[in-house]
Amino acid sequence: EVAGDANLYGIFNDKGAQAVPPVYSNIREIGKAYYLLLSQKNNTAHYALFNGHTGRLTPLPFREADVSGEPGLLIVNDGRNSYLWDAATRKPASALYPLRDNGEGYTPVAALSPFVSGLCAVVKAGKTGFINARGEVVIPFVYDDARIQKNGAIMLMKQDGSNWLYGYADTTGRIVVPVTYSYNSSGYTSYDGTPNLLLLKKNEEDGRYLSGIADRNGHVLL
Repeated sequence: EVAGDANLYGIFNDKGAQAVPPVYSNIREIGKAYYLLLSQKNNTAHYALFNGHTGRLTPLPFREADVSGEPGLLIVNDGRNSYLWDAATRKPASALYPLRDNGEGYTPVAALSPFVSGLCAVVKAGKTGFINARGEVVIPFVYDDARIQKNGAIMLMKQDGSNWLYGYADTTGRIVVPVTYSYNSSGYTSYDGTPNLLLLKKNEEDGRYLSGIADRNGHVLL
């Protein structure tokens, strides 16, 4: 149980005995009885890992660490690279990905995003792809943008001059709709969260978008 006061937190077992003193500014459960602990000293973040199985508290050497959304895994960065880190083995669980540029004057940020539908988005050399919890590449790093919709479909986008094209993949990495449709920032959201996939084609003569619908296997329905 996580408990504390004065904005400081510790961990107590089910008998009320203190396992971790309440000196941490944030404690987050990773899953599998592991906890990520954060303390602030001289405006610098310090991280530690608490193992609920053994009661062991281990300082972590990372510049940043955060829960990944996948039990037992953290997203960490060491100041140069970001990667998945396994709390049980205390080893990297993915390849190392260089930190992503966050704009001039801003600190570079982790190249990895939290898991959605079993996949973790990664930006590598300016291109987006996805890995799974084993660190395996499911969707290659060839897309200019990508996002997982509420219905679990993955929208993949590529820039084509001043235009953007999009298509869809499923969570196995299979392309179900080729990246040939005309991206409209306000046009696809109507079908986000439904079983179907919105298809848009821009009429170059008048700039209007023509719409259709495909099922989750890419079969055009309308």
